[in-house]
Amino acid sequence: MQTLSIDKLPPPLDDFSNLEAKIWRDTGTNLIQKRKLTVDNLIHLKNLVFWESRKVTLQENLNGNFTMEQITMLEGGRVKLLPQVLLMNYKAVQDEINDLRSEFNLSAESLQYISNTPLIPDEVYQNLPELFKNCCDSILKPRDRDAFFLHSLPILAHHVNNVSIEHADGLLNPSMKLFLVSQDGSLSFYGRKSREILKVLERQILEGNASLKKPSFSEIKSPETVAKYIEANGGKILIVEKGRSNFKANSFFGTQIYGELIEHSFNLKPVRLSKATDEYIVATPLVCASLNGRLEDLGAAIAKFGYGHAYNYLIYLHDEQGSWKSTRPSQESRQLSENIRYLSAEMYQLHRLTSKRNNSVEVTLNESQWELIDDTFKEKSDLINDLGLSTSMGLMVRNASVYTLKLVSLFRGMRFSGRNDDLLKQSTLGAGNEDVTAALWVVDTLLKHAVRVYQNIPVMQNEDSRGDRYQRYYNLLPILFDTAEALDIASNLSIPQRTANRYLNNYFEQKQLRKLKKGVYYKTG
Repeated sequence: MQTLSIDKLPPPLDDFSNLEAKIWRDTGTNLIQKRKLTVDNLIHLKNLVFWESRKVTLQENLNGNFTMEQITMLEGGRVKLLPQVLLMNYKAVQDEINDLRSEFNLSAESLQYISNTPLIPDEVYQNLPELFKNCCDSILKPRDRDAFFLHSLPILAHHVNNVSIEHADGLLNPSMKLFLVSQDGSLSFYGRKSREILKVLERQILEGNASLKKPSFSEIKSPETVAKYIEANGGKILIVEKGRSNFKANSFFGTQIYGELIEHSFNLKPVRLSKATDEYIVATPLVCASLNGRLEDLGAAIAKFGYGHAYNYLIYLHDEQGSWKSTRPSQESRQLSENIRYLSAEMYQLHRLTSKRNNSVEVTLNESQWELIDDTFKEKSDLINDLGLSTSMGLMVRNASVYTLKLVSLFRGMRFSGRNDDLLKQSTLGAGNEDVTAALWVVDTLLKHAVRVYQNIPVMQNEDSRGDRYQRYYNLLPILFDTAEALDIASNLSIPQRTANRYLNNYFEQKQLRKLKKGVYYKTG
């Protein structure tokens, strides 16, 4: 028997809030227009309204704000909007929404772009090597400054030869790979400005005055191009993009060679690269990459190469839509260009000097610096456990600690004047506290970006994230709620009131909830 379609949307329920009534009308009208609302699935519309309204509250919290209802609940008290709790709740609510969308034969919602991502803190910029700091200080808008800073890191690292730092797995070099995620995938003006750091090195390579051979860096077109670059330069290659992302599945970035190149570079393993028909080279690649793309682009790469591919990058989620920028010169643009010229010249001198060494100068850490790094990453491991993410994400923390050391070695190397031949005589360089401070703040911030990105890429989500009813209920509770809301959620999940109260008591005993006052709870993780 055919199910009857509904041609006229019933009025919202009397107990709906204004927000719920609006969602009911908007969603219901859309379903009727698509002839997908029937007598049988009308109950699913009510449930969809329930979760969509909670998603709106969550998005407000993720933007750093409390709703009026939450402010009333707090009565002047203060609590923190913990990102890890909000993101776990967001994922759980989105799961419920997508399950209900399937009842209407609608596809799962596309990736959500999350705003209000944290900025690189001032503690980083205050502790940078002077010439790099001057460049960053020339940029007035914090988000633009972050884009220039981050896109510059792989370019700066590419200049440095024969500088290393010890890790438990062996010696590390400063090479690094950045992926900046933006809504349209385009390279910003300040991302393009970071490429100007290459100018002096590029000119010297063309004139034959640098240890690197032509070609040295380029927009990558094919595996054969990569093999040619790596063979010419002893394994070194800088991958940069100069416009809108070409990080597409049907480009070089979608090939198996690219995946191996990134992974083997991070783990210092040899890779076999085809030069031409029946010709190949075997080399340990030293890849620096400054890439940009959309969330979907990164998700496609992870789906192809596996979740571990993502952990090879420093990831930053740029949450501002690209906009037109005047080409009229300003005091800010003139000062930045001048500072980049000084930095470019100094980095070439550092490249020239470090290339003269027959072996590596090792950057060393003292005991207190090691303790600070160890304590920081123990805390990050706890964060991953709190999120309930896949245990494989422990690899993310491990790679983040590696990047911390790489950044320390880069910053320390940059502080050594490229015009001082004393570097040739030294076997070790002690890291400064400013190097460790800057590196830890960078990685701490980018881990928050990475977790936010991973929460919105389906392949990165824990397959068992729904868990049993007990865990599912906890994941769906908002960060701040009262008993009435908790029982509403339980009712929607068909959990009896008595069972829900027992669950709440268990969460409280396990310190997953804190009671702010009678009947008001706060999720702590």
